Amino acid sequence: MLSENKSIEAILKEQKADGSWAVTDEERGWMRDAGGKKTRPAGGVIYSLDFVQNVKALSTWLKEKGGSR
Repeated sequence: MLSENKSIEAILKEQKADGSWAVTDEERGWMRDAGGKKTRPAGGVIYSLDFVQNVKALSTWLKEKGGSR
């Protein structure tokens, strides 16, 4: 099971140094602040669905490699 057909290599390559998968592209790197104003955070936006799918894919990969006992 890979996150939306991504390879483990792609998932790890996209991961930031802090362990997140922040999105900064023009299409998805926006959010609304508490006042409803559209804003683009410097560090990007973390989408929970992307995060969960990536963690599931990495967990499955580690189990298959024998990294989880």
